[in-house]
Amino acid sequence: MRKTRIVLLFFFTYNKAKDSERRAGNTLLVVQWLTVIGK
Repeated sequence: MRKTRIVLLFFFTYNKAKDSERRAGNTLLVVQWLTVIGK
């Protein structure tokens, strides 16, 4: 359940980003968030 939510959030964040710079920043945020959730 949690994994599905995380994947959905990731795709939402990824699709929201128009340029690669923004996309990289959003991906980094998601990765940091995942690390926090993982702990």
